[in-house]
Amino acid sequence: MKFPNQIPAQIPKFPNQNFFFLQYGFSEGEIIAYEKLGLHSDLLGIRFSAAQSSASLWPSFIETCRKYARSKPTLWKDAFNLVTSPNEGEIPQFIVQEILERLLEEGLMEPLPILDKLCQTKLKLGSVRNFLARVLDRTEMEADELEAKKLQEDTKAIRLHTANIRTRPSVFQGSRCNACMQKLEFPSVHFLCLHSFHQQ
Repeated sequence: MKFPNQIPAQIPKFPNQNFFFLQYGFSEGEIIAYEKLGLHSDLLGIRFSAAQSSASLWPSFIETCRKYARSKPTLWKDAFNLVTSPNEGEIPQFIVQEILERLLEEGLMEPLPILDKLCQTKLKLGSVRNFLARVLDRTEMEADELEAKKLQEDTKAIRLHTANIRTRPSVFQGSRCNACMQKLEFPSVHFLCLHSFHQQ
């Protein structure tokens, strides 16, 4: 059976279309059909299976992610699920690294679920080393940012308090000495921090 050089732009959507392509060993036709129908997750699965049987096809797997993730960013999550699923073949380091980078950069998954899933795989440490370093750096940066924000708020509160002391009158209402906690007797000394003491 001969196939035309080009598949028509409008592929008929009949149920046995993919079965037809597979029956006659026309896997490229199946790929074109998935592209035309917008079934990018299924297409990614085909590319993954093909790459597992032939290592030279890994670039086409990652290229599928890059191409279609622009309109469907969750395709990176699908790719992550594929590479972390139990499989026999070895997945190249650059594939795993790029998928992990995209998940972090685009905020598609939080680091903890990613790490949890990575712990259940046979992926080599070299593949995830950069990711782990970035997660740790990111955690430290977030802690530093929180600390910096707290210090800024404290500084703002101190400046406001200092401005109030300079510009507003202070009312001393303390009736006990802050040192001995006895009732204040005159003469007494009052400080702008609102502590009061016996003069003696």
